[in-house]
Amino acid sequence: MNTRSKKIIKDLEDKLVKTEAKAEHYEGKLRHTAEEMEIVYNVVENMFSKLGCEQLANTEILGSGGVSESNIMLYLGVVEQRKNEVINQYVALMHEDGMAAAAGRDKEEEEEEEYEDEGDYEEANEEGGEEPAGEDAE
Repeated sequence: MNTRSKKIIKDLEDKLVKTEAKAEHYEGKLRHTAEEMEIVYNVVENMFSKLGCEQLANTEILGSGGVSESNIMLYLGVVEQRKNEVINQYVALMHEDGMAAAAGRDKEEEEEEEYEDEGDYEEANEEGGEEPAGEDAE
């Protein structure tokens, strides 16, 4: 073999070593990313279960193998839909509680006004005067 061939072989061997090192590096990154994605899949599946999304979900569309790379967006869509339902229910309950509280305040205000009106009437009678002018006065 001549020196030129030896140099080409040496260069190719160096490239092979570098390429194998890069391949190992990227395989390690792939393993790490796959582990992280498993965690994400588990979190999405837990949210799905805790929000009670099983009733909403069409198992034909989602598949029966759980959350995976191919269906994670479908699962997240169902989770988002359920989240919106829960928020709407919460807002409706808060609105009902607010209306009930407002109705309670209105009733208290009416009772206070009636009490104040009675007090004005009694004061006027004690002084020998007429009823105070107000809504009930004719």
